[in-house]
Amino acid sequence: MNQANEHSKSLVDTFDAPIIDGDKHLEKLVEATDVQPFLQDSRILSRREPAARGRRAAMGTLIVFGIALSWVGSTQTTESGFQRNNFHAPFFHMWFSTSWFACAFPVGLAVGRLIPHSGVSTKQNQLGVADVYLWCLRELCGDAPPRTTRLLARAACFLVLWTGANYCYARALMHTSATDVTAIFSATPALVYLLSLAFLGERFAFSRFAAVTFTIGGVVLVALSQTLEGSNVIGTVLTLAAAACAAIYKVLLKFWVDEASALSITLLLSTIATLNLVLLSGAMLLLLRFRVESLIWESIPWTFLCCSALLSLVFNFLINFGIAYTSPLFISLGTVLGIPLNAAFDFLLRSSPVGALKAAGCALIILGFGLLASPWNQHTPRAAALEDCRSDEDAARTHLEQTIQP
Repeated sequence: MNQANEHSKSLVDTFDAPIIDGDKHLEKLVEATDVQPFLQDSRILSRREPAARGRRAAMGTLIVFGIALSWVGSTQTTESGFQRNNFHAPFFHMWFSTSWFACAFPVGLAVGRLIPHSGVSTKQNQLGVADVYLWCLRELCGDAPPRTTRLLARAACFLVLWTGANYCYARALMHTSATDVTAIFSATPALVYLLSLAFLGERFAFSRFAAVTFTIGGVVLVALSQTLEGSNVIGTVLTLAAAACAAIYKVLLKFWVDEASALSITLLLSTIATLNLVLLSGAMLLLLRFRVESLIWESIPWTFLCCSALLSLVFNFLINFGIAYTSPLFISLGTVLGIPLNAAFDFLLRSSPVGALKAAGCALIILGFGLLASPWNQHTPRAAALEDCRSDEDAARTHLEQTIQP
């Protein structure tokens, strides 16, 4: 009994000792306890090697550039389809593009089996289709029990936000230029930050609050330039609505799916597309029946539609995988890079100049994102490591209290 009391006292002394060096303190903690298996799963002992962090950063950068290029291509082809043909059916365009995502999971599964190192893990390749589905289901359901009904319910929520973002975005392109739509839509990172403060535990920073202010000012300048140029204000309102839906989508995805493999993301996209075919086909027919949208078969720009749908498929896959792979804020950089790219395409293809007011607004939006993504007011790696050490010690303390009696 006395030995047990002495052992318990040594444990308490170990926990209550001030943390001067996180690694040494952790080693002392492991030596004083019998909870090595418990700490082996902690964040401290699972720190990534510098090379792995470098590969992750490089992959994140490639994802951002892929998002920018695919987004610009999809936006330009969509605008060209609306302008060059008598085609005024943004809901049909959204429905048609979304339907392509139904093949995402089967294609991802086939590519993983045929091409090594394609993003599908070796363990997933060794499983049967049913087991791979259960694997992906567990990742998409997170801490909740992995059920197909739960996946369908979450996919239905994503579909509502998906429809709102893509429909408003496509309809906005009927009222204003791709450059203006891209610039205003780039307010999404600011909205993501505000929502992350409330739901993802993002820390408040004055520089990031200033970034939100710059972004709002930039949107106001771009909208004012549209008014002075005689453009329709409806385009601005629709783009802001699309940005709001996209921001909620990104934060909700990170809230529900903290980290997922590429194959799991394809399953989510395929589920959204399947619900789109089942639930929104009737809505599309009603819009055509009551002439809310006009659709003449001969005037459908199939080339532009298919190119836009393919690029949208790439864009949305990279968005969803990138959010699960890194963070919503970092991935939003891809949309900001689309501002100068779309401005260049509008000038080269449509001779659409960028006025001083619009250029100032775009500059403020880019500056706002730069502040938003800056490392200021962030913890240093050592401070973060010590904080992680304290968190893991708290978890170990709770574990010990449940398993060790003095």
